[in-house]
Amino acid sequence: SIPDIASVPGVDAVFLGPFDLSCSIGKAGRFDDREVRDLISAAERAVLESGECMLAGFRSGGRGTREMFDDGYSLVCGSVDLGLLREAARRDLEEALGGVDP
Repeated sequence: SIPDIASVPGVDAVFLGPFDLSCSIGKAGRFDDREVRDLISAAERAVLESGECMLAGFRSGGRGTREMFDDGYSLVCGSVDLGLLREAARRDLEEALGGVDP
């Protein structure tokens, strides 16, 4: 549980993965679903109420970075690794195709 994790000596932050949380209840990436939003909110509250460590996490769909900081986050990652890799691959492909004569 989050309070148990937050109370471990040396743990400075709890990093929430909204996609992971949504998957844990069988609603992968459905950030507009009430149950998913409630689960994320409950996890955020548990970290903040622990008073032991910082709240950190990935930005989820439909939620702005500023909003998350306003809600108590100390660290927000606006991009995730898969999205960054996809974008890099897209740019590489565009560059490669631009150098090929049809």
